[in-house]
Amino acid sequence: MHLKNYTKPILLAVALVLVAWGLPPLEDANAQDDRIFNSRFGLVDAYENAPVAFQSGAGWEAFELRWDLLQPSSASEWNAEAIPEERFSNARNANREMVGILVGTPAWATGGPAGSGVPSGLFQPPSDSSNVWASFVRQAVNYYTARGVNRWVIWNEPDTATWSGSIEEYYQLVKTAYIVAKEANPNALIHLGGITSRDPGWFNQLAIVAAGDPTAAPNDFYFDVASLHVYYDAERIHDLTANTYFAMSQQGIPLKPVWVNEMNARPAVDPLAYPGPTDFNSNPNITMALQASFVVQAYALGFSAGADRLAVYRLVDDFTLDDQEAFGLVREDVRPGPPTPPIRLPRANWQAGDLRAASMSKLTH
Repeated sequence: MHLKNYTKPILLAVALVLVAWGLPPLEDANAQDDRIFNSRFGLVDAYENAPVAFQSGAGWEAFELRWDLLQPSSASEWNAEAIPEERFSNARNANREMVGILVGTPAWATGGPAGSGVPSGLFQPPSDSSNVWASFVRQAVNYYTARGVNRWVIWNEPDTATWSGSIEEYYQLVKTAYIVAKEANPNALIHLGGITSRDPGWFNQLAIVAAGDPTAAPNDFYFDVASLHVYYDAERIHDLTANTYFAMSQQGIPLKPVWVNEMNARPAVDPLAYPGPTDFNSNPNITMALQASFVVQAYALGFSAGADRLAVYRLVDDFTLDDQEAFGLVREDVRPGPPTPPIRLPRANWQAGDLRAASMSKLTH
Protein backbone atom coordinates (compact mmCIF):
# COMPACT_ATOMS: atom_id res chain seq x y z
CA MET A 1 0.00 0.00 0.00
CA HIS A 2 1.63 3.24 -1.13
CA LEU A 3 0.51 5.88 1.35
CA LYS A 4 3.02 8.55 2.27
CA ASN A 5 2.26 9.01 5.95
CA TYR A 6 3.98 12.30 6.56
CA THR A 7 3.03 15.94 6.47
CA LYS A 8 4.45 17.68 3.40
CA PRO A 9 2.92 15.44 0.68
CA ILE A 10 -0.46 15.73 2.40
CA LEU A 11 -0.19 19.49 2.45
CA LEU A 12 0.74 19.43 -1.24
CA ALA A 13 -2.23 17.18 -1.98
CA VAL A 14 -4.50 19.48 -0.01
CA ALA A 15 -3.28 22.45 -2.03
CA LEU A 16 -3.85 20.60 -5.31
CA VAL A 17 -7.33 19.55 -4.32
CA LEU A 18 -8.20 23.07 -3.21
CA VAL A 19 -7.10 24.43 -6.57
CA ALA A 20 -8.89 21.71 -8.51
CA TRP A 21 -12.14 22.14 -6.63
CA GLY A 22 -11.99 25.90 -6.38
CA LEU A 23 -12.50 25.77 -2.62
CA PRO A 24 -11.51 28.55 -0.22
CA PRO A 25 -8.27 28.32 1.75
CA LEU A 26 -8.41 26.15 4.86
CA GLU A 27 -8.49 29.10 7.19
CA ASP A 28 -11.65 30.37 5.49
CA ALA A 29 -13.51 27.07 5.31
CA ASN A 30 -15.45 27.61 8.54
CA ALA A 31 -16.90 30.81 7.12
CA GLN A 32 -18.86 28.90 4.48
CA ASP A 33 -22.46 28.02 5.16
CA ASP A 34 -23.73 27.08 1.70
CA ARG A 35 -23.30 23.70 0.09
CA ILE A 36 -20.66 23.48 -2.61
CA PHE A 37 -21.47 20.85 -5.21
CA ASN A 38 -18.57 19.86 -7.37
CA SER A 39 -19.01 17.74 -10.46
CA ARG A 40 -15.55 16.20 -10.07
CA PHE A 41 -16.28 14.72 -6.64
CA GLY A 42 -18.36 11.53 -6.72
CA LEU A 43 -19.65 8.78 -4.47
CA VAL A 44 -20.72 5.22 -5.14
CA ASP A 45 -24.21 4.38 -3.87
CA ALA A 46 -24.76 7.82 -2.37
CA TYR A 47 -28.48 7.01 -2.15
CA GLU A 48 -27.79 4.81 0.87
CA ASN A 49 -27.67 7.92 3.04
CA ALA A 50 -29.16 10.81 1.09
CA PRO A 51 -28.80 13.50 3.81
CA VAL A 52 -25.11 12.77 4.34
CA ALA A 53 -24.53 12.56 0.59
CA PHE A 54 -26.11 15.99 0.23
CA GLN A 55 -23.94 17.38 3.01
CA SER A 56 -20.81 15.98 1.36
CA GLY A 57 -21.16 18.21 -1.67
CA ALA A 58 -20.77 15.30 -4.10
CA GLY A 59 -21.69 16.31 -7.63
CA TRP A 60 -22.26 12.83 -9.03
CA GLU A 61 -22.95 9.29 -7.97
CA ALA A 62 -22.73 5.86 -9.56
CA PHE A 63 -24.98 2.90 -8.86
CA GLU A 64 -25.86 -0.38 -10.50
CA LEU A 65 -28.97 -0.94 -12.59
CA ARG A 66 -28.80 -4.71 -12.72
CA TRP A 67 -30.26 -6.47 -15.72
CA ASP A 68 -30.90 -9.63 -13.68
CA LEU A 69 -33.06 -7.62 -11.27
CA LEU A 70 -34.97 -5.66 -13.87
CA GLN A 71 -35.63 -8.66 -16.12
CA PRO A 72 -35.03 -11.71 -13.92
CA SER A 73 -37.09 -14.21 -15.92
CA SER A 74 -37.66 -12.96 -19.47
CA ALA A 75 -37.27 -10.09 -21.90
CA SER A 76 -40.96 -9.27 -21.51
CA GLU A 77 -40.50 -8.34 -17.84
CA TRP A 78 -39.69 -4.93 -16.41
CA ASN A 79 -39.36 -5.10 -12.65
CA ALA A 80 -39.05 -1.36 -12.03
CA GLU A 81 -39.70 -1.86 -8.31
CA ALA A 82 -36.26 -3.47 -8.00
CA ILE A 83 -34.72 0.01 -8.19
CA PRO A 84 -36.66 2.37 -5.88
CA GLU A 85 -37.82 5.64 -7.42
CA GLU A 86 -36.51 7.45 -4.35
CA ARG A 87 -32.98 6.79 -5.53
CA PHE A 88 -33.49 9.02 -8.55
CA SER A 89 -35.55 11.73 -6.87
CA ASN A 90 -32.97 12.10 -4.07
CA ALA A 91 -30.19 12.59 -6.60
CA ARG A 92 -32.20 15.08 -8.64
CA ASN A 93 -33.15 17.06 -5.54
CA ALA A 94 -29.50 17.19 -4.46
CA ASN A 95 -28.31 18.19 -7.94
CA ARG A 96 -26.15 15.05 -8.19
CA GLU A 97 -25.58 13.69 -11.67
CA MET A 98 -26.50 10.01 -11.90
CA VAL A 99 -24.33 7.40 -13.60
CA GLY A 100 -26.07 4.07 -14.16
CA ILE A 101 -24.01 0.87 -14.34
CA LEU A 102 -25.61 -1.76 -16.59
CA VAL A 103 -24.42 -5.18 -15.46
CA GLY A 104 -25.56 -8.70 -14.62
CA THR A 105 -26.73 -11.13 -17.29
CA PRO A 106 -29.95 -12.95 -16.31
CA ALA A 107 -29.74 -16.73 -16.56
CA TRP A 108 -32.34 -16.79 -19.33
CA ALA A 109 -30.30 -14.36 -21.47
CA THR A 110 -27.05 -16.31 -21.74
CA GLY A 111 -25.65 -19.72 -22.45
CA GLY A 112 -22.84 -18.93 -20.04
CA PRO A 113 -22.74 -18.26 -16.29
CA ALA A 114 -25.61 -16.25 -14.87
CA GLY A 115 -24.45 -12.77 -13.93
CA SER A 116 -21.31 -12.72 -16.05
CA GLY A 117 -22.18 -14.61 -19.22
CA VAL A 118 -22.12 -13.21 -22.76
CA PRO A 119 -25.69 -12.24 -23.76
CA SER A 120 -27.35 -14.36 -26.40
CA GLY A 121 -27.48 -12.87 -29.88
CA LEU A 122 -24.85 -10.26 -29.05
CA PHE A 123 -23.46 -10.19 -32.59
CA GLN A 124 -26.87 -9.91 -34.22
CA PRO A 125 -27.94 -6.44 -35.43
CA PRO A 126 -29.19 -4.24 -32.57
CA SER A 127 -32.62 -4.14 -34.22
CA ASP A 128 -32.90 -7.95 -34.12
CA SER A 129 -35.06 -9.19 -31.24
CA SER A 130 -32.65 -12.09 -30.72
CA ASN A 131 -30.06 -9.56 -29.53
CA VAL A 132 -31.38 -9.54 -25.97
CA TRP A 133 -28.68 -7.13 -24.74
CA ALA A 134 -29.71 -4.52 -27.30
CA SER A 135 -33.34 -4.90 -26.27
CA PHE A 136 -32.48 -4.46 -22.60
CA VAL A 137 -30.29 -1.40 -23.18
CA ARG A 138 -33.02 0.19 -25.29
CA GLN A 139 -35.60 -0.31 -22.55
CA ALA A 140 -33.27 0.81 -19.78
CA VAL A 141 -32.26 4.01 -21.57
CA ASN A 142 -35.85 4.86 -22.46
CA TYR A 143 -37.03 4.26 -18.91
CA TYR A 144 -34.21 5.86 -16.91
CA THR A 145 -33.58 8.85 -19.15
CA ALA A 146 -36.95 10.10 -17.96
CA ARG A 147 -35.59 9.81 -14.40
CA GLY A 148 -32.47 11.83 -15.12
CA VAL A 149 -29.87 9.22 -16.11
CA ASN A 150 -27.85 10.11 -19.19
CA ARG A 151 -24.56 8.37 -18.44
CA TRP A 152 -24.22 4.61 -18.77
CA VAL A 153 -21.32 2.46 -17.61
CA ILE A 154 -21.21 -0.79 -19.55
CA TRP A 155 -20.52 -3.55 -17.06
CA ASN A 156 -18.47 -3.50 -13.91
CA GLU A 157 -14.81 -4.53 -13.96
CA PRO A 158 -14.96 -6.43 -17.26
CA ASP A 159 -11.32 -7.41 -16.83
CA THR A 160 -12.30 -9.66 -13.90
CA ALA A 161 -14.61 -12.62 -13.32
CA THR A 162 -17.66 -10.36 -13.50
CA TRP A 163 -17.38 -10.74 -17.30
CA SER A 164 -16.97 -14.26 -18.67
CA GLY A 165 -16.51 -13.24 -22.29
CA SER A 166 -13.46 -12.23 -24.27
CA ILE A 167 -12.19 -8.71 -24.86
CA GLU A 168 -13.68 -8.89 -28.37
CA GLU A 169 -17.06 -9.84 -26.93
CA TYR A 170 -16.84 -7.02 -24.41
CA TYR A 171 -16.10 -4.58 -27.22
CA GLN A 172 -19.24 -5.83 -29.00
CA LEU A 173 -21.20 -5.33 -25.76
CA VAL A 174 -20.06 -1.70 -25.61
CA LYS A 175 -20.57 -1.12 -29.34
CA THR A 176 -24.13 -2.42 -29.20
CA ALA A 177 -24.93 -0.33 -26.13
CA TYR A 178 -23.50 2.79 -27.80
CA ILE A 179 -25.60 2.36 -30.93
CA VAL A 180 -28.82 1.59 -29.06
CA ALA A 181 -28.41 4.22 -26.34
CA LYS A 182 -27.66 7.03 -28.80
CA GLU A 183 -30.71 6.07 -30.86
CA ALA A 184 -32.93 6.15 -27.77
CA ASN A 185 -31.36 9.30 -26.34
CA PRO A 186 -28.95 11.38 -28.44
CA ASN A 187 -27.61 12.90 -25.21
CA ALA A 188 -26.64 9.52 -23.77
CA LEU A 189 -22.97 9.03 -22.90
CA ILE A 190 -21.36 5.60 -22.83
CA HIS A 191 -18.66 4.82 -20.30
CA LEU A 192 -16.44 1.77 -20.47
CA GLY A 193 -16.72 -0.46 -17.43
CA GLY A 194 -14.32 0.35 -14.62
CA ILE A 195 -11.08 -1.53 -15.26
CA THR A 196 -9.05 -2.67 -12.26
CA SER A 197 -5.32 -2.35 -11.83
CA ARG A 198 -4.74 -6.10 -12.09
CA ASP A 199 -3.69 -6.08 -15.74
CA PRO A 200 -2.48 -2.70 -16.99
CA GLY A 201 -2.42 -4.06 -20.54
CA TRP A 202 -6.12 -4.94 -20.66
CA PHE A 203 -7.25 -1.49 -21.77
CA ASN A 204 -4.57 -1.40 -24.46
CA GLN A 205 -5.87 -4.71 -25.83
CA LEU A 206 -9.39 -3.28 -25.89
CA ALA A 207 -8.11 -0.18 -27.69
CA ILE A 208 -6.44 -2.40 -30.29
CA VAL A 209 -9.73 -4.22 -30.91
CA ALA A 210 -11.56 -0.90 -31.29
CA ALA A 211 -8.91 0.50 -33.62
CA GLY A 212 -9.24 -2.59 -35.80
CA ASP A 213 -12.97 -2.09 -36.34
CA PRO A 214 -13.49 -0.18 -39.62
CA THR A 215 -16.82 1.18 -38.35
CA ALA A 216 -15.33 2.55 -35.11
CA ALA A 217 -13.70 5.82 -36.22
CA PRO A 218 -16.85 7.23 -37.90
CA ASN A 219 -18.72 6.45 -34.66
CA ASP A 220 -16.24 7.99 -32.24
CA PHE A 221 -14.98 4.49 -31.35
CA TYR A 222 -18.25 3.64 -29.62
CA PHE A 223 -17.47 5.11 -26.20
CA ASP A 224 -17.33 8.52 -24.53
CA VAL A 225 -15.46 7.92 -21.27
CA ALA A 226 -12.84 5.41 -20.06
CA SER A 227 -13.10 4.21 -16.45
CA LEU A 228 -10.75 2.90 -13.77
CA HIS A 229 -11.06 1.25 -10.35
CA VAL A 230 -8.01 1.56 -8.10
CA TYR A 231 -7.66 0.68 -4.42
CA TYR A 232 -4.92 1.13 -1.82
CA ASP A 233 -2.27 2.57 -4.14
CA ALA A 234 -2.73 6.29 -4.76
CA GLU A 235 0.30 6.54 -7.03
CA ARG A 236 -1.20 3.86 -9.28
CA ILE A 237 -4.18 6.12 -9.90
CA HIS A 238 -1.80 8.58 -11.50
CA ASP A 239 0.02 5.92 -13.52
CA LEU A 240 -3.07 4.10 -14.81
CA THR A 241 -4.78 7.35 -15.76
CA ALA A 242 -1.71 8.41 -17.75
CA ASN A 243 -1.41 4.93 -19.29
CA THR A 244 -5.05 5.01 -20.41
CA TYR A 245 -4.53 8.29 -22.25
CA PHE A 246 -1.32 6.90 -23.77
CA ALA A 247 -3.07 3.75 -25.02
CA MET A 248 -5.78 5.80 -26.71
CA SER A 249 -3.16 7.98 -28.33
CA GLN A 250 -1.14 4.99 -29.53
CA GLN A 251 -4.17 3.42 -31.21
CA GLY A 252 -5.31 6.64 -32.88
CA ILE A 253 -8.36 7.02 -30.66
CA PRO A 254 -9.21 10.66 -29.93
CA LEU A 255 -8.57 11.20 -26.24
CA LYS A 256 -11.68 10.59 -24.15
CA PRO A 257 -12.07 11.66 -20.52
CA VAL A 258 -10.80 9.19 -17.93
CA TRP A 259 -12.85 8.76 -14.77
CA VAL A 260 -11.84 6.89 -11.65
CA ASN A 261 -15.21 5.41 -10.74
CA GLU A 262 -14.00 3.64 -7.61
CA MET A 263 -11.11 4.27 -5.23
CA ASN A 264 -10.57 3.85 -1.51
CA ALA A 265 -8.36 2.32 1.16
CA ARG A 266 -10.56 0.34 3.50
CA PRO A 267 -9.73 0.98 7.16
CA ALA A 268 -8.99 -2.17 9.14
CA VAL A 269 -8.78 -0.33 12.44
CA ASP A 270 -12.14 1.06 13.57
CA PRO A 271 -13.49 -0.29 16.87
CA LEU A 272 -16.96 1.12 16.20
CA ALA A 273 -17.23 -0.64 12.84
CA TYR A 274 -15.58 -3.90 13.87
CA PRO A 275 -16.77 -4.88 17.35
CA GLY A 276 -14.33 -7.80 17.45
CA PRO A 277 -10.74 -8.32 16.27
CA THR A 278 -10.15 -8.23 12.52
CA ASP A 279 -8.06 -10.67 10.53
CA PHE A 280 -7.69 -9.25 7.02
CA ASN A 281 -5.42 -11.10 4.63
CA SER A 282 -4.45 -7.89 2.83
CA ASN A 283 -3.84 -4.35 4.06
CA PRO A 284 -4.52 -5.28 7.71
CA ASN A 285 -3.10 -2.14 9.31
CA ILE A 286 -4.94 0.72 7.61
CA THR A 287 -6.10 3.26 10.13
CA MET A 288 -8.81 5.82 9.60
CA ALA A 289 -6.12 8.47 9.27
CA LEU A 290 -4.52 6.51 6.43
CA GLN A 291 -7.88 6.23 4.70
CA ALA A 292 -8.18 10.01 4.89
CA SER A 293 -4.68 10.46 3.53
CA PHE A 294 -5.39 8.06 0.67
CA VAL A 295 -8.55 9.87 -0.42
CA VAL A 296 -6.83 13.24 -0.57
CA GLN A 297 -3.77 11.84 -2.36
CA ALA A 298 -5.97 9.94 -4.82
CA TYR A 299 -7.74 13.11 -5.88
CA ALA A 300 -4.52 15.10 -6.13
CA LEU A 301 -2.64 12.44 -8.12
CA GLY A 302 -5.64 11.62 -10.29
CA PHE A 303 -6.17 15.24 -11.25
CA SER A 304 -2.47 15.74 -11.89
CA ALA A 305 -2.57 12.88 -14.45
CA GLY A 306 -5.61 14.35 -16.16
CA ALA A 307 -8.44 12.33 -14.60
CA ASP A 308 -11.69 14.14 -15.23
CA ARG A 309 -13.63 12.88 -12.20
CA LEU A 310 -13.09 10.56 -9.26
CA ALA A 311 -15.48 8.79 -6.91
CA VAL A 312 -15.00 7.09 -3.57
CA TYR A 313 -16.31 3.57 -3.09
CA ARG A 314 -18.48 3.80 -1.08
CA LEU A 315 -20.46 6.29 1.02
CA VAL A 316 -21.83 3.88 3.64
CA ASP A 317 -20.47 0.61 4.99
CA ASP A 318 -22.15 -2.45 3.47
CA PHE A 319 -20.81 -5.54 5.20
CA THR A 320 -22.95 -7.88 3.11
CA LEU A 321 -21.71 -6.67 -0.28
CA ASP A 322 -18.15 -6.09 0.87
CA ASP A 323 -17.51 -9.36 2.70
CA GLN A 324 -17.50 -7.88 6.21
CA GLU A 325 -15.16 -5.02 5.30
CA ALA A 326 -15.99 -1.40 6.17
CA PHE A 327 -15.31 0.42 2.90
CA GLY A 328 -17.71 3.26 3.69
CA LEU A 329 -16.70 6.81 4.35
CA VAL A 330 -19.30 6.74 7.08
CA ARG A 331 -20.75 3.98 9.22
CA GLU A 332 -24.20 2.53 8.70
CA ASP A 333 -25.76 4.50 11.56
CA VAL A 334 -24.35 7.89 10.60
CA ARG A 335 -26.61 10.92 10.54
CA PRO A 336 -25.82 14.33 9.08
CA GLY A 337 -24.28 16.83 11.42
CA PRO A 338 -25.03 20.54 11.72
CA PRO A 339 -24.55 22.76 8.66
CA THR A 340 -20.83 22.88 7.90
CA PRO A 341 -18.64 23.11 4.82
CA PRO A 342 -19.25 20.04 2.64
CA ILE A 343 -15.53 19.56 2.10
CA ARG A 344 -13.29 19.71 5.18
CA LEU A 345 -9.61 19.05 4.55
CA PRO A 346 -7.25 17.67 7.20
CA ARG A 347 -5.78 20.22 9.57
CA ALA A 348 -2.95 20.15 12.04
CA ASN A 349 -5.42 19.54 14.89
CA TRP A 350 -7.52 17.02 12.96
CA GLN A 351 -7.96 13.75 14.86
CA ALA A 352 -8.07 10.36 13.21
CA GLY A 353 -11.10 9.34 15.24
CA ASP A 354 -13.14 11.98 13.45
CA LEU A 355 -12.83 10.21 10.09
CA ARG A 356 -15.78 7.90 10.53
CA ALA A 357 -17.51 9.81 13.28
CA ALA A 358 -21.16 10.84 13.28
CA SER A 359 -20.85 13.65 10.75
CA MET A 360 -19.29 13.28 7.34
CA SER A 361 -18.31 16.93 7.63
CA LYS A 362 -15.45 15.87 9.86
CA LEU A 363 -13.34 14.84 6.86
CA THR A 364 -12.60 15.54 3.27
CA HIS A 365 -14.36 12.63 1.67
